[in-house]
Amino acid sequence: MGMLADVVRDYIKKEVNSRIGDIDGDVNEKLEILNAGGAEADKVEAEIDEIQVKLDDLEKLQEDIDEKEEQLEKVQATLDTTQKGAEATEKSSTIGGALNPVMAALSVVQKFVIEKVKSELKDLKDVKTILKPTAENIGDYAKDTKKKIKRAIDDRKEKQRIRKEKMRKLSN
Repeated sequence: MGMLADVVRDYIKKEVNSRIGDIDGDVNEKLEILNAGGAEADKVEAEIDEIQVKLDDLEKLQEDIDEKEEQLEKVQATLDTTQKGAEATEKSSTIGGALNPVMAALSVVQKFVIEKVKSELKDLKDVKTILKPTAENIGDYAKDTKKKIKRAIDDRKEKQRIRKEKMRKLSN
């Protein structure tokens, strides 16, 4: 695997997957308590603001991934240029290698460089294909989770309003 692609994969695992996993578990736990009602629900409602901040950070992460994708485009262009330069050098080294052993050795090194660059490019292209969907998934997850939280809070407020209404009617 290519070094650059490994860096991108590690970034996605560390920054995206772990954050979403942490937030998802936290949200489910808090919403369960919130839906159950009671004194715990009042405490949880304040903690949900912290989750909202984490979701905002996730949306910023989506923008960061979009920027990283642009940077990878530039790296890919540089690697393409490097590959072409290495291939040209290899051709001249092969021709010169017929007359000079040092040029023949350089030709072998150039072949290695070309193969390594090709491998990096292929791996980088493979990783780039997952960046856009990953960024979109982050944005969708954050929006959906915010809606889920809002719906749970609105439902709780509606239940409280109905309960107060019933109490008021019973007391009259």
